[in-house]
Amino acid sequence: MIKGWAVFGNVEWHISDQLSLIAGARYSYDKAANTWDEVYAACGRRDVGDPLDTSTAVDGNGPCELTPEQQLLEDAGQLPVYDGQVTGGRYAQNTGRFAQNSGHDFSPRVALNFRPTDDASLYAIVSKGYKPGGGQGNPDGGLGITSTFEREKMWNYEVGGNAYLADRNILIQGAVFYMDWKDYQFLSRQTLCVLKSDGSIVPVTSALDLSTCSRQLQVDGTQNLPKARSKGAEFSFRANVTPTTTLFGSLGYLDAKYVKGTGRVGGQDVDLSGIKIGNAPKWTLSAGAQQDFDFLGGEASLGATWTYRSKTSLGVTETANLTFPSAVDSISLLNLRLVQKWGGNKITFNVDNVLGSEYYTATEGFSFVGPQLTYNPRTWSVKWTSEF
Repeated sequence: MIKGWAVFGNVEWHISDQLSLIAGARYSYDKAANTWDEVYAACGRRDVGDPLDTSTAVDGNGPCELTPEQQLLEDAGQLPVYDGQVTGGRYAQNTGRFAQNSGHDFSPRVALNFRPTDDASLYAIVSKGYKPGGGQGNPDGGLGITSTFEREKMWNYEVGGNAYLADRNILIQGAVFYMDWKDYQFLSRQTLCVLKSDGSIVPVTSALDLSTCSRQLQVDGTQNLPKARSKGAEFSFRANVTPTTTLFGSLGYLDAKYVKGTGRVGGQDVDLSGIKIGNAPKWTLSAGAQQDFDFLGGEASLGATWTYRSKTSLGVTETANLTFPSAVDSISLLNLRLVQKWGGNKITFNVDNVLGSEYYTATEGFSFVGPQLTYNPRTWSVKWTSEF
């Protein structure tokens, strides 16, 4: 949860009929809190006939209690029994439930707009943005681990423009940009081991004998890296080939990487300098066409769009695991859309992934339960809207 306030303003100076200068700024205060409620862990097994351990669990958690449903099973002697031991019961994870941080930010913006003709415009922008800081709680580990991180700051430098051609039947747009991050918020992950010998906590690495651990827990957090950067270019066009036929397309190039900093990856501090940022494909392309026509006493349009995204890493954390999945392969998709209108009524038919391409995306890369993937099969949809 983030609460805050901000004041901002803009001033525009028309230097001439063709040239204008815009200057603005925003001052913000944000307070971010990460709060967990009703977090529980399963109680250990107990021998048949032994009572439930209701003593306070370690690190301020506990005690073990049966849920109302489990209590009914206990009264009937029906709690599950495995190898002579009874399962059932939970204890509250009371520690590590809350973390917060706050901070101020001043973000200026300057833009220069130039319109040499009524059909063309150019712009240049220098602006600063930020992402609020915050905190990360980790109650599920039962060890009271929390962390905080500071706000992320970014300067954006961008030059671009657009122009109409062929009696305004063709529109082209393009831009190049460079983004310079400081205190980049890097999502880190490490697995910790609670040693059987003395209960101390150590990071899980390839050199650690896992049989020495009484239990393992995964801790996610956010770190601030000193520097990252992103640069690229975008281009798009739209052309009215005939009064009823339209072609369109786009091309994007992106090069995003960590420039300087050490991040916690796989339980170890790793130099991330020069490593590409995850989920940032180098190339994106799209192309499509739309045909308008009269049909069934109304107006209809049939459109097809092809999109492409090059192979991209899921992030440093997943790559370091050296386990599937560490990257998402390139994706090429074809989508179709048919729209039929009658006055204020419109029905839309969509078919996404027409060719049934087998691909997946992943937002969580890897966890204790294995890869968490999102598959995207061919989908059909129909939508009806009416305006009164």
